[in-house]
Amino acid sequence: LALVFDPAESTFRPLKMACPIFGKITLGDVVGTEGHSSEPLHYDTPLKEAAAALIKSGQSALAVDHGKEELVGLFTENDVVRALFEGKHVNTVGFWLTGGLARATEAHLSHLIAQPSDPLAAVAERMVENMVSGETACHHIVVRKAGERTCSVLSSVDMMKAMCRPEIWDSLKHDKIHTESQKVKNVMKDRDHVFTLEPTRTVKDALRVLLLTHQNSVLIVDDEGIYGIVTARDVVKSFVDGVALDSVVTSLVEGMGVRVVPSDEPVVSAATLMSENHLSHLVVVRPGTKFVVGVVSSLDVMLSTKGQVPALLDSVHTQKVAAVADLVEKHGVHTPDCIADDTLASAAKLLVSSGRTAVIVKDGGKPRGVLSEHDLMQAFVDGCPQDTPIRKLLSEDGQLRPRHLLVRPSVPVTEAATLMLKAGEQGHGHCHHVIVQDDKEQWLGVFSALDVARTLCGLTSELDVAATGADRAWMRVVMKKNAPKCKPSDQLLQVLSTLLSSKTSCALVQDESGFHGVITPRCAVHAFATGSPRDCTVASWLEGKATVDGHRSVQGKTLLIDAAHIMVDNSLHHLVIIEEGASVPVGVVSSMALARGLASMHRHVPFVSLNWMGQTWGKNASTLWSSS
Repeated sequence: LALVFDPAESTFRPLKMACPIFGKITLGDVVGTEGHSSEPLHYDTPLKEAAAALIKSGQSALAVDHGKEELVGLFTENDVVRALFEGKHVNTVGFWLTGGLARATEAHLSHLIAQPSDPLAAVAERMVENMVSGETACHHIVVRKAGERTCSVLSSVDMMKAMCRPEIWDSLKHDKIHTESQKVKNVMKDRDHVFTLEPTRTVKDALRVLLLTHQNSVLIVDDEGIYGIVTARDVVKSFVDGVALDSVVTSLVEGMGVRVVPSDEPVVSAATLMSENHLSHLVVVRPGTKFVVGVVSSLDVMLSTKGQVPALLDSVHTQKVAAVADLVEKHGVHTPDCIADDTLASAAKLLVSSGRTAVIVKDGGKPRGVLSEHDLMQAFVDGCPQDTPIRKLLSEDGQLRPRHLLVRPSVPVTEAATLMLKAGEQGHGHCHHVIVQDDKEQWLGVFSALDVARTLCGLTSELDVAATGADRAWMRVVMKKNAPKCKPSDQLLQVLSTLLSSKTSCALVQDESGFHGVITPRCAVHAFATGSPRDCTVASWLEGKATVDGHRSVQGKTLLIDAAHIMVDNSLHHLVIIEEGASVPVGVVSSMALARGLASMHRHVPFVSLNWMGQTWGKNASTLWSSS
């Protein structure tokens, strides 16, 4: 059994292999040997009692029912981790299963139920398929005989125990791949693919890493060395023991003990060690030293049965988020439209009255493009009169330039945010909008950078917010420090021209007396709408313009998620950072910074784009490992 990369789906899928390792062994054989059969949890079992039942059973998941034959889901170790992280008041297992965050609800059971007569090889394959899909309790299978209330829940650890049976490993001796030369180092995740946490971090930080990375383990290390490994099982124990979330993470660590295996040990030795001590993960060290080189899990061992170890890190699933169509429906987002023969002034008034940053331009009943604030700023700088028809801005092919990105209604908001960022990074200028187009090529609306902020504010779980990094990133980390500056005596035309040439969207107005406000492309919209003269000064412009700049200033320690709420509540695309006691800004944060956070949910490693815990990823991780 192995995984192969499917470029069409940008993920891994199981590859069916010949000569399955488990031969003719069935699930019933394993269940009978290991004695896993147990009573399901009752629907009304309190959450803490359910966690204690997991510990007592020695299993990583238990079935849940109503006291009758029908199962209503599974309660897993990962459910405990998620419930603790979210901090929501959850009384019972049943409440958790119906709350929308459970790992394996009644709707998922069809993927998880197996019969005792099912071949173990087929079940192993299904277990991996569930893991790759990301939609079910990926490491579990439920075995239940008809008419019986008791059932067994098997995990990857149980499958590995089955592999340790003498008749299984004896059969492998005929396979050149599976000899004593198959070492732990061949199947482990090397240290560049292992997530770490400093010992000064909290228990909740450990939960965050476990949930966001889907790795089910995190190493606790610093420059002095390694303190231990924390798994979902350790979290369940801490919950039962009443360990506080703000406790240091080392309170979960009981030392390395038997959790260490040399990299040159045979895989069967690691499998046996995990089986005998009921461990799901081992820390791999360089032979004869304490230098950590990686981590091996029961799933790594199970997937190595044909000598092909997948890069599981690359199959980490992103959080499921709403599509752009959901945003349009939820927030009533409506993009106004006008015709090509309308004037720039009328388009500007439409933008002001609608509160949007772009209008759809139609000609002959068909959409021809999007007229944005930046287009109006360019027209204002170019000296276009108010009564200039929008048609003048159309190119020879009848389209507005620049061409904007098209997305389907089903495209996740995260992907739309990513497209905005990529377009800007590839030199396409200001790209704060994408067009939502259905299968019939009808334009349904325009998705803007501020809509990204609305999506961020609409995330319903703490984990979803954590996946963006918005609950960890301070404004001072993501702000632009080199925003253009102007004086109140400067002309508005001059400042807007500077914004265009510098490809920025916000200029700070300040002089020796302090900070006075900002100039953005929105100013050009209002100038067109009101017929303001092009030679007016910035000072006179700010005096005659009703602003909400009192809400625009925040401190550098403001979290990105709080900034998103400020932007949405006040319809602001820019916030200025003024530190406590200072009179002038030190930087600017735009709604595109929020797009970067939301786009991070579309990546394999959620927090890398905001550099949250940057030392835990890739090459930087090596600085956290002990050299002794």
